[in-house]
Amino acid sequence: FVEDYPQCWHIPQYEEDGTTLFDEMTISLDRNDQDEVFVRRFGENNSREEDEVPNMENLMWLDEHLQRLHKLKDSLQSDGALKKSMPSYEWDTAWTYHDAMVNAISATFEKVIGYAPYDDHFEDNS
Repeated sequence: FVEDYPQCWHIPQYEEDGTTLFDEMTISLDRNDQDEVFVRRFGENNSREEDEVPNMENLMWLDEHLQRLHKLKDSLQSDGALKKSMPSYEWDTAWTYHDAMVNAISATFEKVIGYAPYDDHFEDNS
C-alpha cells in the first residue's frame, strides 16, 4: 500500500555492515498544481529543516540505491515466470512501492542538486 500525496518517507542509512545506523533521512513529498512531485521539506515538522537536508554522503548512498532499484526493475519486470508465480495484485503493489521509492529519491536529488539522476526512469505513479 502506497499513500497518495502528501507522503512522508523515513529512510534509514546503514553502514556497509548493514547493522550500524549511520543516519536517517526524513523526506516529505507533495504534488503541485501541475501534478509534479516535489519535496515539501526534509526532517520532521519539529526539526530545523536546514539541519536535515541530505549531505553529499547521504546523496552518494541514495545514488547507490537508486541505481540498484533501476537494475532491479530492469531485470525483474521482464521475468515472465516470476510474474506468473505471483498474484497480480502482489505484483502490482510491489512495483507501485518500488516506483514510489524511486520517486522519493529522485525528488530528493531534484531539491538538493537541481536534477534527478536517471530521470529517464522517473516513474509517474499518479
